[in-house]
Amino acid sequence: MEETLRAKFIVCLISKERYSREEEPQAKVTLYPVAGASPENEEFFRAAPSGKIELFLLNDRAVQWFERHISDDVYVDFAFAGDQVEAPS
Repeated sequence: MEETLRAKFIVCLISKERYSREEEPQAKVTLYPVAGASPENEEFFRAAPSGKIELFLLNDRAVQWFERHISDDVYVDFAFAGDQVEAPS
């Protein structure tokens, strides 16, 4: 089994965006890599000092989770999905 790669990001922005008049607004969540403020964050910053993750969310539970964690640091794990991908629960 391949190892997982861990990164640390801060949840910076949640906005509602609509792409047409007919569509319901979607939540857009933006995360940026952490910088400084702790020895752990400095270590992550040396590995990934720049970048951005943007997620467009339709799932209300996911939106609420990010709303609770605005301005919080979160871990993001990257793992090879392989040929058999299970849907998240």
